[in-house]
Amino acid sequence: MQRTFDLQNSYELKSFYVYDAGIKETADYNLQSLVIEVSDDNLTWKEVSKKTDINNDNIHSIILKDPVEAKYICFRMVGSIADDNVRIYEIEIYGKEVSTNVPIDISSELRLYPNPATDFISVDVVGLEPAQITIYNVMGAIVYQSNSYNEGDKIAVYHLTAGLYMLQMNVDSKKVIKKFIKY
Repeated sequence: MQRTFDLQNSYELKSFYVYDAGIKETADYNLQSLVIEVSDDNLTWKEVSKKTDINNDNIHSIILKDPVEAKYICFRMVGSIADDNVRIYEIEIYGKEVSTNVPIDISSELRLYPNPATDFISVDVVGLEPAQITIYNVMGAIVYQSNSYNEGDKIAVYHLTAGLYMLQMNVDSKKVIKKFIKY
């Protein structure tokens, strides 16, 4: 089972944290191995990490020996049971955008609430004027996009399927990414 993410731009990636990943929706941590692959074109993939010492741990910390440049990330998981359902509740990706050296996650400048959400989310930005908001599902598909978000506006999420989503806000030359869960 695998999940692939499109980062939209190329990044120099340094480390990853994967929280509560597994096969099927169970209380057990049934993951046996976690492989991370990266790509610049979504066609040619390079394995950068293979973690097999899972030991029923629900937090997986992966620090790359050498930073790697990529636009796409694939998390490939093997579990103790066969099922098409894969769960990853949260992923943190650390690195720098190649073209501008802007950090991927500038989350201290953005507050997203409530999280988890059921019907609506709001976004507050400290000291920045929002330009564009895009929400991606875990498959990397765009599920919401707006070019005219104003601080304090509510974004309807009641129509989204329950799961993990990434909100990306493009402000000036900065890209701010924040994760949220939809119940």
